[in-house]
Amino acid sequence: MRGGAEADLLVAGVAGRAARPVILSYVITNATAANGAVSFSASGSISAFNDITVTVISVAQGGAVAETMESIKLSAPFSYAAQNRTVTAKDYAAIVPTIYPNVESVTAYGGEEMTPPRFGKVFISVKPRNGDFLSDETKRELIQKLKSYAVAGIVPEFIDLKYLYVELQVNPYYNPSLNDTPELLKTNISNALTQYSRSIDVNKFGGRFKYSKVTTLIDRVDNGITSNNKISSALSEPDVDFERIAA
Repeated sequence: MRGGAEADLLVAGVAGRAARPVILSYVITNATAANGAVSFSASGSISAFNDITVTVISVAQGGAVAETMESIKLSAPFSYAAQNRTVTAKDYAAIVPTIYPNVESVTAYGGEEMTPPRFGKVFISVKPRNGDFLSDETKRELIQKLKSYAVAGIVPEFIDLKYLYVELQVNPYYNPSLNDTPELLKTNISNALTQYSRSIDVNKFGGRFKYSKVTTLIDRVDNGITSNNKISSALSEPDVDFERIAA
């Protein structure tokens, strides 16, 4: 970080010169593009050694698009309330994303809410950005990290989430004089529904599938659509032959 083209390196906490531009240089990632990368090669020599072998322990992961304003508004109050300590179930839900960035959504509840009650425990379920479930190794690592935030004798336990799918059968009516390419219309509707499935509305814990919103979404895909009829049903087991929205 430098203050202007000819300025010296700025020191954190020390005011720079007045009316001087501040130039920041930083590295950014291309969202999820690098996730899954497993083949790497050396781009140069190391201390004059050119025969370099790169061994990959695990594939690249953790890349994600920037958090949306909507998501920040939802999570920020809980993060502030937690104050870097875990007392309530909401505190655990707020702390986990800070120690494990691969979290897309998280929920937690106290054992006293179970039947029969399991006092002194908090149960946490995480939907990772990459993959469907947390590995046993990741769960153990998170439990160890959470110990540094504990201020009471509460035992955290990670449980796997259950996916619920909404199967949609869409029957739009359209005006051929306004749109004479039904296959393209079909593709655009499918893309719009896929985009909705990735939104915070349905793809987070506590999300809700809104029939009225889907209806409006389809109507706005193309001016040629005059109306649409849909049949939707909730499924607990996925079926690859149908298009779904995960909730």
